[in-house]
Amino acid sequence: MKMIVGLGNPGRKYQNTKHNIGFIMTNGVFGSQDWQEKFEAKYKIINFAEEKIIVIQPLTYMNSSGQAVQRFVQYYDIKPSDIMVIRDDIDLPLANIRIKKDSSDGGHNGIKSIAECLGTYSFCQLKIGIANGNIKDAKKYVLAKLNKTELEIVYNKIQLVKSALEGFINKNIEWVMNNFNHN
Repeated sequence: MKMIVGLGNPGRKYQNTKHNIGFIMTNGVFGSQDWQEKFEAKYKIINFAEEKIIVIQPLTYMNSSGQAVQRFVQYYDIKPSDIMVIRDDIDLPLANIRIKKDSSDGGHNGIKSIAECLGTYSFCQLKIGIANGNIKDAKKYVLAKLNKTELEIVYNKIQLVKSALEGFINKNIEWVMNNFNHN
């Protein structure tokens, strides 16, 4: 079974912030309804791209995301290479996408937490750019709300993200990187 992890922070306060792009994308691709809760996360087990997968959104706050991921990995016996984490990237222009495997955290505390809890960086990352102008204070910037125009730009990438995830499920990560890292 493969697992898709959308990173973000729970609660209305963080809804539509730049740091919550993983939640925005998983809701956009898999729907915002019918989530269940277990292991400090919202989750769905669904058929997607003709395969049974699990989708999670950790509710532990970004810096502790790895705790929820680790519990699902252990319970469902998921290999790290079968995990795709959707997360924001402050170094990419707004809504640009980069897919990596065996990549570092690049200063992203959610990725750092997952790597620490799993003991490896051998999972895949779908990075979505949030940079839009000059960033003076990274912490304030990632917790700021996306404005209407930025949200529209991000929502316009949902179909592309869905296609990349279908490739991850049905093909392999090399195919996905070759076909989606040029946008």
